[in-house]
Amino acid sequence: MSGSPQLVQSRGVFIDGAWELGAGGVLAVESPATEEVVAEIATGSPEQFGSAIAAARRAVDAGPWSTMEPADRVACVRRFGAALAARRTTIVDTVIAEAGCPRLVTEWAQVGMAFFALTFLVMVIEPKIGHRRARRRFAALAAARGAAITPGYDAFAASFPIADAGRSFTVTRELRVGSRSTSYRGPRGHLLIVETPLAGSRWTSHGVDIAQRGSLAKALSSPMKSGDTVFDDRFTVWQDGVPVREGWLDEAARRAVTALFDLPALAGDGTLWVQEGRLQFLCDR
Repeated sequence: MSGSPQLVQSRGVFIDGAWELGAGGVLAVESPATEEVVAEIATGSPEQFGSAIAAARRAVDAGPWSTMEPADRVACVRRFGAALAARRTTIVDTVIAEAGCPRLVTEWAQVGMAFFALTFLVMVIEPKIGHRRARRRFAALAAARGAAITPGYDAFAASFPIADAGRSFTVTRELRVGSRSTSYRGPRGHLLIVETPLAGSRWTSHGVDIAQRGSLAKALSSPMKSGDTVFDDRFTVWQDGVPVREGWLDEAARRAVTALFDLPALAGDGTLWVQEGRLQFLCDR
């Protein structure tokens, strides 16, 4: 079409992972708006339709899609959406030429809604995949310790007890989201939390967050300093409520915190949290 923007080029028919020349004759595509021929398409024959259907059936029954993890399927849909978005202008121009609709209708309804449908599909499915993955990992961890899982206060929470070096711990799975009504500054999402009670009653009115620098959400207050340059350069510490005592972050405490974050299994991730008399380590793995 003279003066037309670039249109999607005809490639024949796609069967079993490869393009073939259509054997069903040539179809002239006319614009309803101008009655001008905008493209000539080599259509598929009945035999090619049958081959395409059979190939699709094999792909579902024996191909990788049927055994692929849901998260990998979502990743494929994301890549598909990104590939379409990169060609949005060409797709819009092609639909306008083929259907004869005004640009606004095509941009928002015929193309825009299709892109929104892909995005919405991912938005609906992806959280469910995250919930399922978190449950599976937590169940495997409990099974490895030979522990029984106790359901929590909602569908996303569960826990099991463990003991190590004569001390009792509770391992919990929780879904934590951001909120302006809490002082919590730790990680969000599906978290694995290892928790143990602190001795004494003074900790019930004191809250502490400790994490590697840059991994805690910004707070209105300023982080505290220990006076140890090496420690202060590596960690961010906030405290809220009534202090337990002055100088509680002494050399022994700093050494213990550093040793915890240096554990290979943690790889430096997570947040150490003291709240309501409980010592917790939270990580999103």
